[in-house]
Amino acid sequence: MKNLQKSLLTPMLLFALASIMTGLYTGLYDSSFNNFLDFGYQISEVTRGALEFPREFPGFLIVFVITALLFMTDSRIASLSALLIAASFLGQSFLAPGVGTLVIWMVLWSIGTHLYMCIAPCISLRLASEGKEGSLLGKLASLESLGSLLGMLIVFVGAAHFHFSFQVLFTIACVCALLAAAALFLIKPEPVRRQRQLILKKEIHRVLHP
Repeated sequence: MKNLQKSLLTPMLLFALASIMTGLYTGLYDSSFNNFLDFGYQISEVTRGALEFPREFPGFLIVFVITALLFMTDSRIASLSALLIAASFLGQSFLAPGVGTLVIWMVLWSIGTHLYMCIAPCISLRLASEGKEGSLLGKLASLESLGSLLGMLIVFVGAAHFHFSFQVLFTIACVCALLAAAALFLIKPEPVRRQRQLILKKEIHRVLHP
């Protein structure tokens, strides 16, 4: 039983599971978010545009967030990012009576999303075999894309045939994020590599004349 568990819980399989779950909650959330704002808050087009600033602003500050979290290992940071995303889904579903509180949960989602976008490639590269880094990144990206398509399909089928509410869709997304967090947490952790200095390389191209 222990040998079976070890074979199933390899770092690569765990990260593949996390990639699929990441795609799933992304497909669920992104494909329903604008309708959620329209039906839930009846905001104008101008307000919708203005919401993009707090939604994307954490992306500019993510370098400071990662720096503050460097005492943690890579897979633990990734797991934390998925937990932040899960909390934001629940918050937007059940704890956002107005646009003001919604913005808080949106910012939390943005922090978690940008944090995962930065740390996930680091985990991919250190799990890859030498010379197979690019291949692994492509395979994991395809799994995430597959999960995203499945998430969109759930939104379409659930809304069209089963009358899923936004709370149901976001709760499913939350469960996916929690599964991703659990898978990432189980990956053997490694400290994030720090670059101590900036290295500039200059290439000299020689043109040989016959």
